[in-house]
Amino acid sequence: MELKDAVGIGISFIAEEHIFTYLLSSPFTARNLVKEKGDVEAVKKDLLLSLILSFALAIILGAFFKSKATAISGALFGLLLYYVYAWRGELLG
Repeated sequence: MELKDAVGIGISFIAEEHIFTYLLSSPFTARNLVKEKGDVEAVKKDLLLSLILSFALAIILGAFFKSKATAISGALFGLLLYYVYAWRGELLG
């Protein structure tokens, strides 16, 4: 792994985390308040939007750094964030 890969991956992870926290509340809120208010579908749309933006960012950063490792790692990290939030927020299924 080269330095550009490490920098690209680091930037991707930090930026993707910001995307998810900007568009979504906590999993606790999704489990409780969102379900109570009947807003589950809107939160699922926000979650999907977070994933799409995460993938786009990973691809853009991968191209910028000319690093497949950045693109792949960023996409996998976005997928991980998606599933952790969906699982902890009880939004799967």
